[in-house]
Amino acid sequence: LMEQLANIAMRQLLDNEGFEQDRSLPKLKKKSPKKVSALKRDLDARAKSERYRALFRLPKDEKLDGHTDCTLWTPFNKMHILGQMFVSTNYICFTSKEENLCSLIIPLREVTIVEKADSSSVLPSPLSISTKNRMTFLFANLKDRDFLVQRISDFLQQTTSKIYLDKNISGSYISSDDEVFTRSSSLISASPHKSLSSESEGERQFNLNDNGIPTATQALMTMYRRRSPEEFNPKLAKEFLKEQAWKIHFAEYGQGVCMYRTEKTRDLVLKGIPESMRGELWLLFSGRF
Repeated sequence: LMEQLANIAMRQLLDNEGFEQDRSLPKLKKKSPKKVSALKRDLDARAKSERYRALFRLPKDEKLDGHTDCTLWTPFNKMHILGQMFVSTNYICFTSKEENLCSLIIPLREVTIVEKADSSSVLPSPLSISTKNRMTFLFANLKDRDFLVQRISDFLQQTTSKIYLDKNISGSYISSDDEVFTRSSSLISASPHKSLSSESEGERQFNLNDNGIPTATQALMTMYRRRSPEEFNPKLAKEFLKEQAWKIHFAEYGQGVCMYRTEKTRDLVLKGIPESMRGELWLLFSGRF
């Protein structure tokens, strides 16, 4: 108990550069064993939440609600992987028993449907979760499935109402941004550069005059463009191969926050992230989603 309290105090000093009393901890009085057990229970819950946040790199205020053993159907290798499902206020997460085999992070803001699937001898107590990017995750072998579905539904309702409230608060700003965006997009579509670029990509357009002789509508230098030396640069070729590897990976394991994270994902990150995908992949793997 003293070790846990000391760790919390040191973490506060490191994070906040100062010490503030934690009001959420129960106050202890002399000769009150019930208060001690409540404090111990609270500290144990905090320790579990910290391990949960560290494992999936979640925000600092995320609190673990519970976890349960289950299996996950993985379409990329057509297997049922044994692991644990974790449920918190804003996330549903999964990690396999075998280290680095597969993990999942599903923000509740991305979830559209949570429903119980039909049970069978092969797939007992299954649960299906669908997301906005049209991915469906199938969990099975769940204990207390009804309670779990109800708990997720409650958190989902809170998330939906929170998003709706945020939209109402920032509605005027969003509408003004939309207007700017539509104006800029209309300007882009009206710009003559688009037609030039499309023609320069290999679409050769000719006009037929009265004599029946085809006449080019653009300069021959544009039609028969010489490739620049940079296009044969080995560095650019390496970047192109990295991009193709990630595109193949996305096609097999999904794209976005809810993708299946496996050892292959880790290997691709270690080989280097292509420049064109740095922004997207940094957000995915740095815990900033």
